[in-house]
Parts: sequence; structure tokens; C-alpha cells
Amino acid sequence: MTVDQEEIAAATATVSRGNKDFDRRCTNLMPKPKPSAAWAASYQEILKWPKVELHAHLNGCIREQTLMELARERNVVLSSRLFACNNMNQHHQKDQKVDNEENPQMYHVSPRSLQDCFDMFAEIPKAVNDLVALERITLEALQDFAAHHVVYVELRTTPKCLLVRHNDDDDEKPQQRSDKRGYLQTVLKVLREFEQHEEERYQQEMQANDVDHQNIRLPMVCRLIVAVDRGQSLSEASENVDLALELARQQTTSNGDCDPKIVVGVDLGGNPTKQDFSLFRPLFEKVKALQKNERGLGITLHCAEIPCASHDGGGGDTNTNHESKEAGQRRLRQARQEAKEMLEFRPNRLGHALLLPDDLKQVLSENPIPVETCPTSNLLTLELAQAHRGEQQQPTNMDDNNNENHHHRHHQVLIQALQQHHPTLSEWVATAPGKSDKNTNNNDQSARDTTYSGFPLAVSTDDPGVFSTNATQELVLLQHAFEHVLDSERLQSLVWQSLDYAFCTDWTKEKIRQRWKKWRQLQQSHQEDIGS
Repeated sequence: MTVDQEEIAAATATVSRGNKDFDRRCTNLMPKPKPSAAWAASYQEILKWPKVELHAHLNGCIREQTLMELARERNVVLSSRLFACNNMNQHHQKDQKVDNEENPQMYHVSPRSLQDCFDMFAEIPKAVNDLVALERITLEALQDFAAHHVVYVELRTTPKCLLVRHNDDDDEKPQQRSDKRGYLQTVLKVLREFEQHEEERYQQEMQANDVDHQNIRLPMVCRLIVAVDRGQSLSEASENVDLALELARQQTTSNGDCDPKIVVGVDLGGNPTKQDFSLFRPLFEKVKALQKNERGLGITLHCAEIPCASHDGGGGDTNTNHESKEAGQRRLRQARQEAKEMLEFRPNRLGHALLLPDDLKQVLSENPIPVETCPTSNLLTLELAQAHRGEQQQPTNMDDNNNENHHHRHHQVLIQALQQHHPTLSEWVATAPGKSDKNTNNNDQSARDTTYSGFPLAVSTDDPGVFSTNATQELVLLQHAFEHVLDSERLQSLVWQSLDYAFCTDWTKEKIRQRWKKWRQLQQSHQEDIGS
């Protein structure tokens, strides 16, 4: 499969708000069967909101069926501990390549530890091993975000040396390989073409007289963050950063009517138990020194994904995997030192910032850095809902008559986990009332401040393919968990504010805001017409 103009045009047409097929597709995006009336109602409402996605790993966006198809086409054997073929049709099942099929459940390790997740991520590149597959998963990721009315997305990926295409006819024929530059250029091509077709579709619908303008989906702007995997060597990481800076320099604004800047940032991610930020800090210092330049890049760092020691050197129980208590305490101190160094470095954004000790949370609260928070990913990977472990996400037969109860129970568990066990959201969101609420009569809705005024957050999906989530579901989960402070208006305000933290140019932000404002005005006018 290759990505060409016709394919992207067809893909964007399927997510057009003026297309009745897309309306039906949106309905199908909802969890089936409906988990509860309240959840379904929230989902339908929030699905149509414009959204911002600032933390999405390209490989983690892969669709389950795509992963299985790519593995089969490339004769790749995936680990049966992590993957199996239960969700594929009978034709695909007989050809599926897994090393053991005794437990046929896709992504069936659940709940997942942090190590399980990185084991899973290590499997995906086996199937996404050439530029053809890379094009496909990039296009599908954009389709999926557009289907949820995302108006701005920053995909992030670590560039790799891949095959140009897989050989399915002649295994002995030498296979041509691409370098990291070719990898990034492949992704950039798909982003650029998808955004172009989004803009053309939007303009055509806005000019059409037979289209209900209040239902037109806003076009999606696509940007790229080049990631550094902390498991890499310093030289490999340096190559990634230099490529990002070079590509950013090559992007020049033409006449003010467009913004070709697509590479917008760099990221430090990967397995947090490997190496340390201090090793890579000089690379990010170089990026930071260039940020005043028009072609400068934003910086985001995955932070505090593993437990840290408190200021007195204490911490949680780390005596796992036969570690000695002393080794566990040393790991806690190292994690704390790294988190402290990241806060002192002050990147433009932080990824997750989950397990900061209280004193560092206080430092961050007093001098905020916007945090990319990913509720479902946080709960499943870090097993924060330990009180509910065992029913958190048990494999379910989709034909089970009790499946509706399962979905309802699953969502309730996630909601309760966010409320009671998530170490940051429960504090940052729960202290976010509107500025005038304390002095406002609860019955006087017209005087109530509906602006989100809590900690700066960008609600994101992280790895929506791996965690079976989407941009809509993350917001619904957040709303139901903190409904006492995050009503519909404040949640929309939180999403609106997250555009401020994007790495794109101010020109792009303003263009999105103007269209977003127009969309809100059309929605309000429509509601007033219904009310009258």
C-alpha cells in the first residue's frame, strides 16, 4: 500500500461532517454495546467537540487489525503473550503469525505493567518495518484523530532505518533500506498531504449552500515531534535532534498565507528505567538555545513515570523482581534526581508527570509547566487501580450477553481509579473551580464562571491503538471522574486552553481559534433556535 493523492482524498472524504456515512461511522465509534445511558450521552456530545491532541506516539496509534495484517503480510511472528488473533475474521485467523495460539485474545495482557507496555511496543516495529507500512499507520492515525474532531494533532515518533518496502515475491533479492531522514520525510509527506486535503474539504463544505454549517467538522492541522528514545546511545539521540533542527530550518514561511512548519518539537521518551535525562540534557540545551529563532522547536520530556523518593529519601515499596531494598531505594533516589533536574530545566511541556513526590509537585504547582495527561494510559500502564485489580479489564467475549455490564463496570472502575488513585489529576483537576464560583449563588447560572482555571493540562491519548481508547473517550472519562468541577463548559474550556501549549506557530493557533470560535457561535445559535 502506498499513500497517494486519491487515497488521502478518499480517506478525508470518509470523515467529512457533511457525509452521512461519516455520521454513521461516528455512531460506530462508540463502545458497543452501550455501557450506560449517561456514558453514551456524554460520548455523543463530546464526540462533536473540536479537540487538541498533544501526546500521541505514532506506533502506539496502530489499529489492531492493521498490526495483524502487516504481521501476516511480512511473515512476522508476534509474541502470543502480548498478541493473538481472536478479533480477526476466520480467513485472517488461519494465516495469523503468533508463536502460540492457546490464549486467543488481542493485547490480552491486562492489567499491564509498565514493562508489559514496553514489551508490546518492542513488538510493533517487527510488523512496521518498511516505509510502506509506515505510510499506512500514519495515514490511519490521522484518519482516526480526524474522526474524533481533533483540530490539531502533534504526532511523535523516533526515526528509524527501515526497509523501503518488504519483498513478498523474492526473499533473496537485496532489500533497499532507508535512513532516518527517509523515515521522517515519509511521515511528513503523509501529514502535509492529509492537512492539504482537510483544508480543501473544509473550504468546499463551507461554500456549499446545501450543507448545515453548524455540523461541518473543522479541518485538522497536523504537526510532528521528533522523539529521542532514552534507550538509544547518545550518538543516535544526537542524530535525531540534529535531523529535527535541520528539517525545521528548511521550513520557511512563504507569504504569510500558509505555515509550512510541520516539525515543531523534540521529545525524550522511551523506557524510563533506561539511562538518565542528564546524559541527553546537552542535546536539549542546544534546542532550547535556539527557541527564540522563528524556526525553533518546542521541548517535551516524559517525566516521573516511575516512583521517586520523597525529599527525605523515602519512597514506596520497590522490592520487586528480587531487588534488594538498598537497590530499590537507590532507584527511587535516582528517579527523584532526574525529575528534579527536568523541572529545573523547564521544558515547554511535561509528559505524564505522574509520580512526583509531594515536594516536587509543590514546585511544579508554584511554577507550572503544562502537562500532557493521558488518563487511560496512566491507569492501565501504572496499575493505579490496584484496589480493583482483577476486574479492571478482563478479556471479554463480545458476544457475551453480559457484555453491557462488563463495559459499565470497566468504565466505573476507571472513573473510580481516576478519582481515588491517580496521583496528579485528583489534585490538579479537583482544585479547578471557576474563579467566581465562591461568590456566586449556585442557582445563578448566568453569573457562574465557566472558565477552566486549574493546572495547565492537555488531555491526550498517548497510545490509542494499544490502549483501545480515543480522544473522545479520554474527555468523557475525565468529565465523569470530576463532574463536580468539570462540567461541559469547563471541560471545553480546558480543551480550548490546551491549544496554547501547542508547538505550532502563533499564526496557526490564531487560525484554528478563529474557526473554533465560529463553530461555537454556530452551536450556540443552533441551541437558541431549538430553545425558541
